[in-house]
Amino acid sequence: MAEEIILSADLYNNAVTERTDDYTAKPRVTGAVRNRQVAERIAARGSEFRVETVEHILNMADQEKVLAIAEGKSVIDGVGQFLVNIIGSFIGEKAPFDPNETQVGGNVHNR
Repeated sequence: MAEEIILSADLYNNAVTERTDDYTAKPRVTGAVRNRQVAERIAARGSEFRVETVEHILNMADQEKVLAIAEGKSVIDGVGQFLVNIIGSFIGEKAPFDPNETQVGGNVHNR
């Protein structure tokens, strides 16, 4: 039988509409899970690998994903698709990057 997972969310008035019964939802953050906790979860399912080994592999995978994204590649894994984005303006076709005018960020799209 599949495990039931419940995502909790908080409702907020939708400021974009005039309706009083229109709400938006934001997922409620219930904690954080880092590679160590992911490794422990994998080991608890009966992995033949030690927690430290799994954590090391996960950390290496994260580093490779960051490098790939920095190279302009889209990274697709079991969580989603990760893409870099640039927000801001450039004045002129050869304008340099100005951190006061432009931000580099990322997008995540679910699978």
